[in-house]
Amino acid sequence: MALQKNQQHINLHIMYWKKWIIASFVLFAVFIISLVIICIREDINLVSASYYKDELAYGQQMQRMQNTQSMHMQPVVKMNNRTQMEIIFKDQVMHGSATMFCPANEARDKTFQLSTDSIQRFDVSQLPAGMYKLKITWTAHGTEFYSEDIVIL
Repeated sequence: MALQKNQQHINLHIMYWKKWIIASFVLFAVFIISLVIICIREDINLVSASYYKDELAYGQQMQRMQNTQSMHMQPVVKMNNRTQMEIIFKDQVMHGSATMFCPANEARDKTFQLSTDSIQRFDVSQLPAGMYKLKITWTAHGTEFYSEDIVIL
């Protein structure tokens, strides 16, 4: 009788552990499936929509950056009350553009065309707050230049 009771007790213990082992495998499977669903829904973008095309033109970009460094043509960027951005160039600009690039969201990017003045002013009050990389490309005296600066709105 005691042996039979012991056997029943052992069988109950085994059934108890079987339930927990099965439950842990089910929970693990649910966890893995949840991770897969989250990863599939994640939007992964390259830095630029035309990343590979931009990479091929990077040699020209390197030359613009060297021109900026060697000729000491870095523009000065100032923010006025978060509503106006001012870019001051050392020489008169022939043409160019300034792009406010938001690494977090491509929809926030904004491009401004430069005028021929050495002081450029742009209204940035409509841009959402956050960190932007200001990418400036311009031509002066027949030479192309490029500069980057971090702007926080």
